[in-house]
Amino acid sequence: MLLFLFAAVTSTYAQVAKQYSGTVTDADSNEPVIGVNVTLKDAQTGTVTDISGKFSISAPVGSTLSFSYIGYVTKEVKLGTNTSLKITMQEDQNQLSEVVVIGYGVVKKSDITGAVASVSSKQFKDQPVKRVEDILQGRTAGVAVTSVNGLPGGTVKVRVRGTTSLNTSNDPLYVIDGIMSGGLDVNPADIQSIEVLKDASATAIYGSRGANGVVLVTTKKGVEGKVQIYADVAIGVSNILKKYDLLNAYEYATALKEYNGISFADDEMEAYKNGSKGIDWQNLMLQTGISQDYKLGISGGTAKNKYLISANVLNMTAMTITTKYQRAQLRINLDNELTKWLTLSTKINASRTHSHNGGIDIMNFLNYSPTMEMKDPVTGVYNMDPYNSVNGNPYGARVANYGDSYVYALNTNMDLTFKIMKGLTLSVQGAANYSHVPSYSFTSSLAKPGQISGMENASRMNLFWQNTNNVTYNTSFGDHHLTATAVFEASGAEGRNLKLTGSDLANEFVGYWNAKNAKTRDGEKWLFRRSYCVRAWSNYVQLQREVYADRYFPCRRFI
Repeated sequence: MLLFLFAAVTSTYAQVAKQYSGTVTDADSNEPVIGVNVTLKDAQTGTVTDISGKFSISAPVGSTLSFSYIGYVTKEVKLGTNTSLKITMQEDQNQLSEVVVIGYGVVKKSDITGAVASVSSKQFKDQPVKRVEDILQGRTAGVAVTSVNGLPGGTVKVRVRGTTSLNTSNDPLYVIDGIMSGGLDVNPADIQSIEVLKDASATAIYGSRGANGVVLVTTKKGVEGKVQIYADVAIGVSNILKKYDLLNAYEYATALKEYNGISFADDEMEAYKNGSKGIDWQNLMLQTGISQDYKLGISGGTAKNKYLISANVLNMTAMTITTKYQRAQLRINLDNELTKWLTLSTKINASRTHSHNGGIDIMNFLNYSPTMEMKDPVTGVYNMDPYNSVNGNPYGARVANYGDSYVYALNTNMDLTFKIMKGLTLSVQGAANYSHVPSYSFTSSLAKPGQISGMENASRMNLFWQNTNNVTYNTSFGDHHLTATAVFEASGAEGRNLKLTGSDLANEFVGYWNAKNAKTRDGEKWLFRRSYCVRAWSNYVQLQREVYADRYFPCRRFI
């Protein structure tokens, strides 16, 4: 009995909430730390410290407060009866010693003078990310990531420096393992780190191409020692949280009768009422989306030869009917020490993506009548809404029409590094990125009344090559460190586009495959373009740094 009473008193005591307040200061300087995140562990409650380092938060006695801030070691404090807290935080020296990629070289975090956001694989390795943009979202301060259409594999908008132009692209420059890329076609499991160059210093390195910011992706390398094998399977389910509250067929028919004078037979009204007749457009057009993500990798090697091989297969169905997305990727990264003065790094990435059907205009089917007949019983053509919409039948557009688009990509990258003398290295890097993007679409005459059947075949091929020659000299003397870099780079790109359209097909059975079925054919075009760029860059004068032991000049304060 006494034990029961003690437990009851303890439980009641733990649930009592009190108002806790205090100050957060730096352990070395005793200065207040502004903007520290103060959160209640395992809860959604939180606050931040003000300009004086002070905070105030309501929390139960016995709970735990977590104090976190960039560059400091996260601290947890168990709450008791003392409501006045004094918190000291230590700088995270390990974090400051980490190196990050800044264009053509690396630098310690503690030495960075520009605005650089960095994300390491430790921050997302246990989370089910399916694309690189998911890694950037919410993990890089100042970087806005939004989905344009919400489709699996759909377009994602990344903004590093906001929207700066109405006429040209606002996308950042993507650089994968030192090679410029048109996107982020990388398996998230292959990523070692991501750095985002956000300020104007990006243009000092990459010229006008970096005006919208630069996203640098570094992939993993093989690990010396025993063979390491990893496998990951992630199954996800997506569903709409709450459907729109719309009139059902009986309510809609009643409204048509009362407000528009449109009457229905008694047997029809009874059928609408008992649910044997009528269309629930939300149930018809929406479904449960399922994603299947399979990852497999193997890594190992010796001190002189390392390898990493990984594969990824992603299969997704959307919450809208007939929409699918598939992706398959294979990566091979090799690092070989050919001699004491020469190393070879080889990276190969091959991928294939397939998108079936695009998005759905949700407002179109939400406005469609639930009392209409879906098809003409004689012709099989999908009817249009006779009461409330001038748009084509949304269900007919999904099941009668279809489209497929593919992306076949091959990215190759080889880097020879010569150790000329102590501190002096020459890197000769060559890369080629090839992509073939075919797309096909078919329009059926059954999609809506008066629809003329048609087909379209399009093909786009792109080839980009880049050669980067980088001479770097590193030296240290006393407490000072000097890095000088000179780069000569050349790149080129060419592309070909082909498009064929046809209308009024004699036979719809083969869909978009046989252009000879079309009575009229048009739009056959052949476009060819070439562009070359040659540039040289040196940071000896621009980015020369002298790093002092405590990162600050000794000074005296005068009042």
